[in-house]
Amino acid sequence: MHRRAVQCVADLRLHPLKNRISSSNTQCQKRNRSGATATKRKAKQQNKTSPAQLADHWTRLLINAAAEGEERPGWSHVTGRVREEARLSAEVVGRTGGTAAVITPVKEEHQVFSAPADEDGDVEVLQDYKHTYYRPGAFVILKRNYQEMHAVVLFRYMVKAAEMAFSLTSSGACLGHYVEDVVHALPDFIDSTLAARCGREEAPQSKIEHSARVTVLKRLRDMEHIIEGAQAAISRNIGCLYALVKSPKPNEWSEVTLDQAIRLVPTSPKYQGTIHAMGVHRALLDRSFEFQAASVYESPPMRFYVRPQEHVDTIKKISAIVRTASDQDGPMQIFAAKARKIITASRERAVASWTEPPSARRMDSAVFDSTDLTILTFLRRSIRKTRKIQPDPYALYVSIIIRTIGLYNDTQMDRGAELVLEQLGLLAPWESAEAEPRGLLMDYMSTKPKDERFLPLMGPKDVIPSPSSTTAASKPMGLDDLYTHDPVESIRHDFGDLPVYVIDDVDAKELDDGISVEPLSSEPGCAWVHVHIADPTSVLPPTHRISADARDKVFTAYYVQRTVPLLGALPQLDNLSLGVVSATGRPEPVMTFSFKSDAHGNILDYKVRAGMVRNVRRMSYEEVDRTLDFQARRRTYPFGEPEWLETSFVARRSVTEADKENLLALRSIADGLFDHARRSGIFVINNGYATISTSNALPPSPDDMTTPVEFRGFPTLKYAVEEYVIYTQGARRIVSECMKAACRVASRFGKEHNIPLMRRMQPQPVTPTEAAFQDLLNARDEDLVVSYTDILRTGVSPASGRYVLEPAQHWFVGASADEGYVRVTSPLRRYYDLVSHWQLKHALMPSCPAFSLSFMEQLLKEVDYKTKTHMKSEREHTFNWALKFIQRWQKDPRFANERRKNDILENLTGQIQDPPSFSQFKGTSMTKIYVHELAIHGYLVHLRRAAVDYVVGETIPVRMEPLDVVQASELMFTER
Repeated sequence: MHRRAVQCVADLRLHPLKNRISSSNTQCQKRNRSGATATKRKAKQQNKTSPAQLADHWTRLLINAAAEGEERPGWSHVTGRVREEARLSAEVVGRTGGTAAVITPVKEEHQVFSAPADEDGDVEVLQDYKHTYYRPGAFVILKRNYQEMHAVVLFRYMVKAAEMAFSLTSSGACLGHYVEDVVHALPDFIDSTLAARCGREEAPQSKIEHSARVTVLKRLRDMEHIIEGAQAAISRNIGCLYALVKSPKPNEWSEVTLDQAIRLVPTSPKYQGTIHAMGVHRALLDRSFEFQAASVYESPPMRFYVRPQEHVDTIKKISAIVRTASDQDGPMQIFAAKARKIITASRERAVASWTEPPSARRMDSAVFDSTDLTILTFLRRSIRKTRKIQPDPYALYVSIIIRTIGLYNDTQMDRGAELVLEQLGLLAPWESAEAEPRGLLMDYMSTKPKDERFLPLMGPKDVIPSPSSTTAASKPMGLDDLYTHDPVESIRHDFGDLPVYVIDDVDAKELDDGISVEPLSSEPGCAWVHVHIADPTSVLPPTHRISADARDKVFTAYYVQRTVPLLGALPQLDNLSLGVVSATGRPEPVMTFSFKSDAHGNILDYKVRAGMVRNVRRMSYEEVDRTLDFQARRRTYPFGEPEWLETSFVARRSVTEADKENLLALRSIADGLFDHARRSGIFVINNGYATISTSNALPPSPDDMTTPVEFRGFPTLKYAVEEYVIYTQGARRIVSECMKAACRVASRFGKEHNIPLMRRMQPQPVTPTEAAFQDLLNARDEDLVVSYTDILRTGVSPASGRYVLEPAQHWFVGASADEGYVRVTSPLRRYYDLVSHWQLKHALMPSCPAFSLSFMEQLLKEVDYKTKTHMKSEREHTFNWALKFIQRWQKDPRFANERRKNDILENLTGQIQDPPSFSQFKGTSMTKIYVHELAIHGYLVHLRRAAVDYVVGETIPVRMEPLDVVQASELMFTER
C-alpha cells in the first residue's frame, strides 16, 4: 500500500495515527518519483475538492487496497505493524464514515443479528455472573439468530427492563446488544480505562476515541486468531466426548455440564486454561446433533443434554433418505405420496367438522411402514423449543421433507413439522409443543422413569437428625412410607367452630387457603386474622417418592388441555384440598399463620401454629363482592363470553349476617394493609394477560405412529383478558393482602427461630433518576396501579427477583429487608411451600424432620432456576393457545365469503413499546407493540410515518394481519 495514502488519510481523518512509532514519519518522507507526482496531482485537486470528499476518496482507496491486496504501479508496501494498524484504523473509520459499499455489509450483519428473536425477554443471566464477567473490557462471544460475533464490552446500560451492552465487534463497528446474547465471556480482556476511552457513540468522536478503538480492535483480531487455532485443536479431541457422556441406553437422554466437558476433553499444549474452556464451549454449541443446550432460558448455557444414540442414528438415517428425494421410487417420494392423500382428507374433514366437539377415530389398519416411521419419528423429535444460538440439526432435513410433500407454503415452514403431524393424524390439533426443551412432553416421559435413579431423593446428609430417637417421625423411612400418624398432632390448636372462608374462582380445583377473623372489642380497629393453609405434610414426609417427584416438578402445571398436579395420585392424598375433610364432619389439619393488625395496617403481633379447623365455607370472589356491594373490575372476553361459563357454585350454603360481618371485618383489615403499602411507597404495574380455557375432554395424540387417527372438531375455548388491577380490588384484595401478610409472618417466625427458609426477594425498581421514581408514585391511582405507558415514559423498570435464605426486601409486596417474605400459602401447588412447612414444623416440634443448611443452599439454586423455567414455559403455552384461538377465528369457514360484523381484530389499538428499526428478515421497518384488547404483544409493520415520528408509549389504531402460522414472530399488525 502506498505510504502517502496512509499519511493523507491520517492527516485528514485519522489524526490518532500521528502517534505511531516515529519510524513511520521517517519512512513517509522517502517517496519515490511516481509517488511524488501523484501527491502533487492530488494537492492541485485539493483546491477544488472539499476535505470530506477528499477523505472519502482516500478512505475508499485505502480500504479497497487493504481488502483486495491490490498492487498499483509505482506503489510500494509498508510491512508489519504499520500496515496492519492502518488497515484497522481505516476499518474503524469506514464503518462510520466510509462509502455505502463498505458500510452496508456491516449494517446487514448487525440487522440480522439484532432482529427480534422468539426468546427475547425470556433468557436470564444471573446477577453475580454479570458482575463477574460482563464488566467493561471483557471479551465476549455473542450468539443470536444463528449468528456469532466476537466483541469487547465498552459499557453497559439499561433500556426499560432490559440490560444492554455496547460493544466493539471484530468488524470494527459498535453494536448495542442484550447481555443475554453473550454465550462466553473472558473478563478483563482489556483495561477498563481503555474501554472508557473508546467512547459511547457509534462513531468515534475524537482522536483519543479513535486511537483507543484501533488498539482494542487489534487485540480483538489477535484473539480471534487464537480462538481459531484452539478450535482446530479441540475439534481433533472432542470427538471422544459424546461416547464418554452419552447414556448407556440407546433411547435415553443424559446430561453433561460445561465444567465436566472441559475436564474430559484433552487439552492442547498450546491452548489451555480459559482458551481451552472457551473452545470446548463453542464446540458443544456447534455439535448440536450430539449436544443440546439444556435450558432455553439460561445464559450463558452451562448444561447440555446429550442426545440418545438412537436419536443421533435417526438423524444420520434421515440424511441418507433425503438424498433420494428426487428419486421417484425412493422412500421420500413413497412417503410423500401417502402423506398427500391423508393430509388432503384431513383438511377437508377439519372444515366439515369445524363446529363439532373434539373426537377421534383410529384408522382401520396401519398406513406407514418402518421407513416411514423413521421419517415421522424424526419430524416429531424436531418439534421442540430451542434458542437460536446453536445450529438446528433438524431444520434442513425437515424443510426437505415438507417441500417433498408439496402442500405447504414458505410461511408455514418454521412450524411445518407440527402442522404435518397434525394433518397426518399423528398429533391432536389441540396438542402443542409445550415449550419443553427436548420436544413434546409425551415423547420423553418414557425416557425418564420416575424411580430412585432419576428422582431427586433425600439422603441422610440432607435431613437434620431428630433429637429424639423414640418418635415414629425420627425412624428411617422408605420411598413409599407415609406418616402413620400426624407428627404434630399433640400440639395442634383447635379453632373450634370459627368460620374459615375459602375464597377462590368458581372453577378452582386445588383449594389450599382459607381466612378467619377475630375482631378485638377491647382494641377498636384491631383484629386477629388467621390464614389457614392445607397441610399435606401431615401425611407426606420429605423422603417419599411423591415428595421427590414434587421437587422435580416444582409446580402444578396448568395446561389448557390438562392439568399435571404437583402431588401424584395416592389414596391418602385425595382429601387434601381445604374443606373436603371438614365437609364430612371431621376436623381438618392446617398450618395457620396468624397476625394481629391495627386500622393502619401495622402487624402488631403474630403466631405460627399447626391447627385444626371444622367450619370451612367456600365462596367465590363474585359472591363476596356481591355480599359487600362492591363493583370490582372483571375479566373481559374480547371474542364474546362463552355459553358454558359457570357463574356460581353448586349446592353452596347461603351467606348469613354473621358471614357478612366477618367479611366486612376482613375487608377493613385488607384495606389497612393496602394503605400501609401505599405509605411505604409501593406501586403495581397494570399489565394485562390472556387466559385460555376449555370445558371439553380432549382425546390424546396416538402412541402408535404407524396408524393415524381421524380427528374431528375442536374444543370450545374461552379467551379472557385479565389486568393486574383486578387483584387490588374487592374480594381479591382481601385474599391477596391476607396471603402476603401470612408470608411475611412465616419469614419473621423463621428469623426468630433461626431456621433456613427459601425467601423470595425483589428490590425496588431500577430508576434512571429519583425524580422519575417519584413521578411514578405520583401517577398511582387509588389502587396503587400505574399504567405501562407511565413505565415506558419514565424509564423505570422492575428489578429481577430471586430466592435467598436470609431475610431480604420484597418491594412489590411491602416486605422490608429485615422482615423477608416466605411463600407458604400453596403447598398443594408449589414444592417450596411444602419445604417451608417441613422447616416450620421442625421449629414447632424438633422431632419433625427438616432440611440441612447445605441442602437448602443446593435447593435454592435448583428452585430458582426451575421456577423461572416453569413460569416462562407456562406463559408461552398460554400464548400459543391464544394464537390458536385467533387463527381459528380468522379462518372460520362460516365467514369465508363475508366479513364478520364488528370484528375485534379489525378494531384494535397498539401501544408502541420500542423505537422502530429496519428488519432485514421482513424487509420492512417495524416496532414492537402491545395490543391492549387481546393482552398480547406483536409487531407493527409497514410503518406509514418516519421512524422518529413514532413515540414510545404512543397508542395508535391497528388491525391484525392474517395468521398463517401459530408462531410468536409471525404476529403482525398494520395501522388502520
